[in-house]
Amino acid sequence: MTSPSSSPDPNSATTQRADLTEPVDRSLVPDDTPPAGQHCPLARGLELVGDRWSLVILREMALGRHRYGQFSEVAEAIPTNILASRLRKLSDHGLIRKVLYQERPRRYEYHFTARGAALLPVMQALAQWGSDQLPECYRPPERFFQLTPADLLRAENGQS
Repeated sequence: MTSPSSSPDPNSATTQRADLTEPVDRSLVPDDTPPAGQHCPLARGLELVGDRWSLVILREMALGRHRYGQFSEVAEAIPTNILASRLRKLSDHGLIRKVLYQERPRRYEYHFTARGAALLPVMQALAQWGSDQLPECYRPPERFFQLTPADLLRAENGQS
């Protein structure tokens, strides 16, 4: 048992969070979760998409680009080694999925998963903030702001 002045054991089965009245059941946390103290959803989300390029790739997917060559043509000029790395990371974490479209040579398209499409409102809000607060930034096309996560998933499934 811990005294009121000592900190809780982060490795115990349940850990009391200061901002919640219910304990967090640590047995439900995936094995790939970072060490204790790094369970902030904002910090974890930024680990997945907080680098310079991931949201740019996802924005371009939302606007209809799905192939490696198309991503390499964006105005931000993503270096090819970083593009390959980010596509792999986004796929490994279930935000996008790789779909083979050509057998020889093997070539892939990248499509949103439901988890990735759920990021759209976050991307739109950040783009809106950047447009409003950073005057040197361009504003993405209006159609980007009109999209919904359901639109992205319909497009990925060949529906209109």
